[in-house]
Amino acid sequence: MATRRPSTEVPPVEAVRVVQTPPAEAPQSAPVRQRRAPVAPRVAPGPVEGPRVDTGAPPDESLVVVDVIDVEGRPADGAVVMPSDCPGFSRGPQRGAFVADPGACSLVAVRRDGALFARSAPATAALRPGEISYLQLELPQVRTGGIGVQFMAEPGGMRVVRVVPGTPAFEAGLEAGDLIVAVGDDSVQGVESDQFVQLMTGPEGTDVQFTLSYSDEEGPVEELLQLTRAYLEG
Repeated sequence: MATRRPSTEVPPVEAVRVVQTPPAEAPQSAPVRQRRAPVAPRVAPGPVEGPRVDTGAPPDESLVVVDVIDVEGRPADGAVVMPSDCPGFSRGPQRGAFVADPGACSLVAVRRDGALFARSAPATAALRPGEISYLQLELPQVRTGGIGVQFMAEPGGMRVVRVVPGTPAFEAGLEAGDLIVAVGDDSVQGVESDQFVQLMTGPEGTDVQFTLSYSDEEGPVEELLQLTRAYLEG
């Protein structure tokens, strides 16, 4: 049997017509260029409490983004965000963002101000699982002042361990060993050191009243003092 050679027949008429289509009819044969891209299907809305977002946190935690400003609304450089009452608080996946447990989260901003720290008023956000909340904290414009003592906590109050020369406490005659037992009408027994600092410090030029306990030749003495807070150089 002879070997079959490749076919040399002319292509069907239909194929020839496609190849020889006149240029004027080309747009009609290429409708793809005029076709709009398909519209993506609409996504059904999330639940009432808000859609799940990618916060970079575990599903049972939330993200809070904090903006720290000064009284003129400008970013407050050098400020640190700290929890006032915020369970599960930790640094988040990006600058200015923090992870916390769902629920109420209260934060403050602090920034070194001489030997002390300027502190914002606390702000609270209601956090929900997997959602992002936003807080704005404002640092005060007036410098922070204090009386100029170093202290340590004791069962009876806050024991003065050092008085800084040239400060209001030094000028008032406070000495190492004195015991501060109350600030205003509030006892400081069992008070955390950070809370005591907040009670004793405040805007420069304002007054703080506290009760001092010490011993002299006649025995134990309690004295009510009022000093004007001063800016303390760092």
